Amino acid sequence: MALELPELVRGACLAEIAPGGLLLLTGFFAALGGGVWLRFLYDRRDPVPVGDPKEKPRLLLQWGLTISLAVPLVLVLQGLAGGWLVPPAAGMGPWLRLVLGVDGLGITARYGARLWAVLRREPPQKTSIIPELDARPPVTKDDGSVPAPMAPLEAAVPDAPAVRLRRELGALAIGLAMLWAGLHGWKMESLCYLRLPER
Repeated sequence: MALELPELVRGACLAEIAPGGLLLLTGFFAALGGGVWLRFLYDRRDPVPVGDPKEKPRLLLQWGLTISLAVPLVLVLQGLAGGWLVPPAAGMGPWLRLVLGVDGLGITARYGARLWAVLRREPPQKTSIIPELDARPPVTKDDGSVPAPMAPLEAAVPDAPAVRLRRELGALAIGLAMLWAGLHGWKMESLCYLRLPER
């Protein structure tokens, strides 16, 4: 038998977004999408392979752009909220849902392509510890026979592709979650995102 809630608490809101919170989230996710888009344009202009060391400073640049864009976007939205074109702060839900959908689509496409590139990438070649030892001429025994060459001493290479695979999978999961939130979202006319059942 299902537990019935008392009439007094049915449909009660347990967690509510402050009206200004929607505006802040909209500005932040719009800036996040702008940072990803600018990084995409930069990578198209100067492409580097997935896993290249140059990607770390580019990622820092992307987050720096995101933070730099977030502040003016929030201030602009706050100044225009409730005007002719921009809805009030409490009615920013549909805009947030649109921004989440666009961001999620872009992140899913970008990191899906990167994941495919990681899966298709050839494993890294092992490097010799002592190249001079491997390059020495074969030694001939006194009886004229040549012994089998010694196996080359190879340096252990860390499993970097597996680490990158986890990173790309994590980013892809975030993009899919944002895309789902943009497509389905929640009851946008209400600022409550955690409510008790009404029955």
